[in-house]
Amino acid sequence: MRTNTAGTMLLILAAVMTWAPVAAAQEAPADTAVSCDPEIARLVRAAGDSARHGGADGVVIFDRSTVRVEENGRAHVVRRRLQKALAEAGAARLAVQRFDYDPATSLIEVRRAVVHRANGACEAAPTEGIADLPQPAVSIYWGLRMKLLPIPRPAVGDAVETETYFTGFQIAYLDQPQDDERFVPPMRGHYYDTVLFGDEPWPTTEKSYSVTTPRDRPLEFETYGPPVSVSVTFDDREFLYAFQARNLRAKPAEPTAPDPSDYLSKVVMATVPDWREKSRWFFHANEAQFEADAPVRAMVDRIVSGLRTDEERVAALNRWVAHHIRYRGFSLGPQEGYTMQPGSLVFANRAGVCKDKAGMLVTMMRALGYQAYPAMTMAGSRVERIAADQFNHAVVAWRLPDGAFRMLDPTWAPFSRDVWSRAETDQHYVIGTAEGQDLEITPREAPDRNGVTVRFAATLDAQGNLDGTVRIEPVGWIEDRLRRKLGRSSTLETRAIIEEFAGRLSPGSSVASHRLVDPFDIDRPFFLEFGHRIERHASVGADTIRLAPAASRHPFGPDRALGDYVQAVTGDERASPVLLRAPQTVSAEERIALPAGFDLAAPVERRVESDAAAFEGSVSQEGRTLVIRARTVTRRRNVSTSEYAGLAEAVRTAREFAETPIVLRRSVEQRRGGAR
Repeated sequence: MRTNTAGTMLLILAAVMTWAPVAAAQEAPADTAVSCDPEIARLVRAAGDSARHGGADGVVIFDRSTVRVEENGRAHVVRRRLQKALAEAGAARLAVQRFDYDPATSLIEVRRAVVHRANGACEAAPTEGIADLPQPAVSIYWGLRMKLLPIPRPAVGDAVETETYFTGFQIAYLDQPQDDERFVPPMRGHYYDTVLFGDEPWPTTEKSYSVTTPRDRPLEFETYGPPVSVSVTFDDREFLYAFQARNLRAKPAEPTAPDPSDYLSKVVMATVPDWREKSRWFFHANEAQFEADAPVRAMVDRIVSGLRTDEERVAALNRWVAHHIRYRGFSLGPQEGYTMQPGSLVFANRAGVCKDKAGMLVTMMRALGYQAYPAMTMAGSRVERIAADQFNHAVVAWRLPDGAFRMLDPTWAPFSRDVWSRAETDQHYVIGTAEGQDLEITPREAPDRNGVTVRFAATLDAQGNLDGTVRIEPVGWIEDRLRRKLGRSSTLETRAIIEEFAGRLSPGSSVASHRLVDPFDIDRPFFLEFGHRIERHASVGADTIRLAPAASRHPFGPDRALGDYVQAVTGDERASPVLLRAPQTVSAEERIALPAGFDLAAPVERRVESDAAAFEGSVSQEGRTLVIRARTVTRRRNVSTSEYAGLAEAVRTAREFAETPIVLRRSVEQRRGGAR
């Protein structure tokens, strides 16, 4: 499995990259006498300068990995990389080379590091003094480490060549042997990996990856994205799979992009025949963890006391786990990775990562007699049909009396009225059961299931001052995130947060009062309401008043967690797709009592629509009230690069509507009266 960011279930990273004989764990001795390889020198010269690579700071000349897989699934990897600095920033990036590993389950050796100078000279970077340090960690503290190798004074035009040996995998302890058995993957006898091409911040001239497996362990594989060349050869003992791509662009750095595995070239490979076998393995690996002890049973009885239906009981258990098991990962040895901590241990510690929170819920549900199972899912990226580990999160499946499953997620449930987050739409998962389950996907959410409604009632005086109230009503995942933002802040910070929202609607807004639903009151729909005054909101002339439609601005726009589609639109085109939390609808209605003698100069209507998004806005007058309506709908969670233009047009039209002044004119009778 790929290792993903903190906040996710850390899974297997089956050893990637290259074969070399199994060697001792000692780093190679220092050897500063290096003979220059003419072929390397030629490649460095041929790589050219920054202009040749579109102004990049550097270029990866080659990245070559070879993997040899043993019968037991253990992989031996040798990886050679040659990178050239094309600017000062690139030279700075090459100055320290970082190599990550987990000492409990993997080993890495830096065997060679050579600086190829622009003048043709070569210099070795001594590896015996390499620093071995803990990796930076947030929320998950599992003893991961990194080796940092300083490179002697790289300069523009220099290239750094490294060679490493790696064996093992990252974070998946099913037991903890002290010999080389610790490098054998938990799903013994099987190998799996996902290899990305073009995932470097620099352009890459060549990337290759080859795998040798025993003849009785053939790989299933599939390529995705721009073409990757493939060859498969074999003899009577083994298969050799080789994958290569050339002239890869640097990975785009754009906001709200999905996981790179969703849009870059990649190869997914596994010796596991199908997802049902993975499901059965996952079930048996965890089945012993869900026995409830007396304290757990007592708490379960307390949580469900007085509740009448299965829905109520399961929702109460889900919320209890969500709020009472802190998200913290501490290394407890044999129970990490795929194996969930025993429910009794998680209960005693009141802490765990997503897999442990899921295991806690399974334990509690089974204590009441429900059929509950652990499940693997991928939050923020798709999972392909090849049964390679492509997961980063653990959830729960509740088998209903009719045999169907209902998905539950206690990790994403804090401050939520849902048992399964509405941000987990179009999301793949595999449930671990004794009979084995296939890869499934959650249903899509309609845009009206997520979003926010803003209602603004105000009075505009003849001096251009605006007094009124704003009511914000979020639904779905936006409600969840807004509750968390306010619920996890102190009451002293609440007013500052509300003033921030008011300021986004209109700079200079002064909040007079506010009220809101207690974020911890999950049984009531959430709303936030505040009264405010905006001095000189409108520009007042002799016969005209100009004002901006405040409520048609997104109150959470710059916030990635609450206004993701606003942040996604930054230019006319994108190199990467857009991943939104979910389809959503943002509606606003602003009703302003007009000052005497002034009327709307002309009604306004704007409308754009595409498969990806739509916007409609209007300005009209009803009696003595100015009515402004705006509605933005994003229809997809995943927006392709070809669909981006439709999203961009809707967002830009919404911005233009919010920034275009509304003109009020003094009535003819008033102007005549003023002249007399």
